[in-house]
Amino acid sequence: MTERSAITLSSSHDHGWRRGETGSVTLWLVIMTVAMFAAVGLVSDGGQAMAVKGTAIGDAFGAARAGADALDRNGFAQGGRPAPDAAAARAAAAQFLAAAGVPAGRYQIVVNAQEVTVSVTLSSPTPILSAIGVGPRNVTGRGNAQAVYGVRVAAP
Repeated sequence: MTERSAITLSSSHDHGWRRGETGSVTLWLVIMTVAMFAAVGLVSDGGQAMAVKGTAIGDAFGAARAGADALDRNGFAQGGRPAPDAAAARAAAAQFLAAAGVPAGRYQIVVNAQEVTVSVTLSSPTPILSAIGVGPRNVTGRGNAQAVYGVRVAAP
């Protein structure tokens, strides 16, 4: 007597999955892809915005120092405190910003009694996030400098 083994194959193609989970891996993959794209965009474009802000701050402080160096020599020669010549300070700061590549209209220069304050606004592109409609962002850097002549020694 010969024994025969029978192998039965299931004609069902559900492989043990529940009917409600069909396509859940695809949905998860789509959601995770979008989340990873957004994370990469935030890190990359956010880092670029921080670098542009650093440039704006550096340009603002440089222009403020250039403006503060434009001392009112006549007033100082007559015994007055060192103070910037307002027109010369604005011109020196604007010249510094032009040399740095900052376009006119993207900065503001304020000259007070002994201080020059400069605000620079630059545009930071968003190459990755622009794919989902996030446009360039403006970042502003501010810097100030005081007119000083000679060496100051801290009080003991």
